[in-house]
Amino acid sequence: MKVLSFALVVGCVLASGAIAQAASTSTPYLFTTQPMASTGHFEWDEFMNVAPDGPLGPHVPDVISSGIGTAELSVTDPTPAFGPLITSTQNIYSGSDLIDFTIDLSGLSDADSNTTVVLQIGVAGALEDFSLSGAPPTTLIDRGTADVTSVRPDTTTSALDTRHYWVAWDAAAATDYAITFGNPTGNTSFSHARVEYYNSATPFQPVPAGNVPEPTSIALASLSSCALLLARRRQQRG
Repeated sequence: MKVLSFALVVGCVLASGAIAQAASTSTPYLFTTQPMASTGHFEWDEFMNVAPDGPLGPHVPDVISSGIGTAELSVTDPTPAFGPLITSTQNIYSGSDLIDFTIDLSGLSDADSNTTVVLQIGVAGALEDFSLSGAPPTTLIDRGTADVTSVRPDTTTSALDTRHYWVAWDAAAATDYAITFGNPTGNTSFSHARVEYYNSATPFQPVPAGNVPEPTSIALASLSSCALLLARRRQQRG
């Protein structure tokens, strides 16, 4: 029985570590999905130097581009300190600059009269001034931070405290929009983004995202569950 208890403890510890790692290893898994299929879906995870403008872009989605329309992400209006750059983990790093980001959406469906746009972003730092063609968000949620592990081309990993935003707009249908936002302070590392839009006859009500999971909290919760399981086993033996 002692061997069984020891094995259970070891298993719980390993499982809690695996759960914590699963919550922090890959950026797309921290995005949320909607119960309704989107009209268009565009997603970025790794950014490259793009000729001739380098980090400024435009960057086309490297993870997925599906449905109706296209999307490009660009860096605009950098305050010229030394300019943004692409890090070894394929993030856009602002340096000491304050920069604006623009996601140009074009060729979208306007078959129905309403469009809902949902933007999800991960960034080491902070972002502000979100707008859709000049309109403020209908909903803006700061989901908090979670450790996100990025992998460099040489397979070396690097973990960053990454803040996640969930932003939604209800708008009259159009074929083109420009999503804009910026960083309020320097040393911002822009990691990943997802844009989805829903063209519908009546306004689509997206399910708002909750807070991102904190790996430490998940591990503690897992260990607590294991402790309860061990206590029950001892009571059954008694």
